[in-house]
Amino acid sequence: RCIAPDQRGHGMSAYAGDNFSLGAFAADAAALIDRLGLGPVALVGHSMGSLVARKVALVRPDLVDRLVLVGAPLRVGNAAVR
Repeated sequence: RCIAPDQRGHGMSAYAGDNFSLGAFAADAAALIDRLGLGPVALVGHSMGSLVARKVALVRPDLVDRLVLVGAPLRVGNAAVR
């Protein structure tokens, strides 16, 4: 099974708040995995999503069995992310 959620404020997901931090995106992803009772999962992130996936793996390693990072920047402070 593959689940491909939109992040808050992206795609079809509405969000009226102002917290678009990496920590908030990771908390959303972890909450989704928890809510669906799926952990541990193979977590795949592309581009900015790879930063989110990496953060989930760091803060909630119990939820992640495998981590796949596609087009992953090394750090958040690079020109492409800014």
